[in-house]
Amino acid sequence: MKASTDFSKDFLTTLGGEQTARPTPYDWQKYQSPLSDRIDFKKVVHYQDSAVIYAYCTIESPTQRAVSAKIDFNEPLTVFLNGQSLEKQGRSDTMNLNLKKGKNHLILKMLATPQKDHFSFFLPQLDIRNRKHKYQIME
Repeated sequence: MKASTDFSKDFLTTLGGEQTARPTPYDWQKYQSPLSDRIDFKKVVHYQDSAVIYAYCTIESPTQRAVSAKIDFNEPLTVFLNGQSLEKQGRSDTMNLNLKKGKNHLILKMLATPQKDHFSFFLPQLDIRNRKHKYQIME
């Protein structure tokens, strides 16, 4: 997570850039939210007006599949899945993710403000097991 307001800037250049970054716990601050359904940015990053914030996870899928993700965060938001930048369609809170078989890398880039100070991400209608920032789809 980076405290800055320049949303167009790629803050992950030292990790290969936003599209190819594969963060480790040594690269980023790991955070386990005490809330079951969201992360409150104010508890993680101290910022005045706004801050560019990244969230990272892996999603393990036993097969190639399209899934619907629910993301509770409006623009600006950029989603990177396996090196591809995905567009969120309007103000909808759902977006389609085309997962490959095996490990999928997901990075969310968000601009936090006092009005947008939390986010949530989940894959409804799927049986998911998770540990820390690693999610596994069960069949």
